[in-house]
Amino acid sequence: MADTTSQVKAQKWIVTKFLPKRYKQNFEEKKITLTWGGQFKFDAVSENVRIIANISTSSAKTAKGRPAYGKFDKIMRDTL
Repeated sequence: MADTTSQVKAQKWIVTKFLPKRYKQNFEEKKITLTWGGQFKFDAVSENVRIIANISTSSAKTAKGRPAYGKFDKIMRDTL
């Protein structure tokens, strides 16, 4: 199993440091009710719930330097 410690730390830094500094408000992981039904837990939701984000720490390229289309597809599926 892969060691994801650094990815978890990077995601936490984005949510607790980068986004608050950039947007001047706090962010947290939060479940949001979707318009078409159900709920989804997003990685970063602003205090005023106007900014909602998923964070991916995966590489955009494969080991051979090609675009990682499978990872892009996963991000799109998670978001939709």
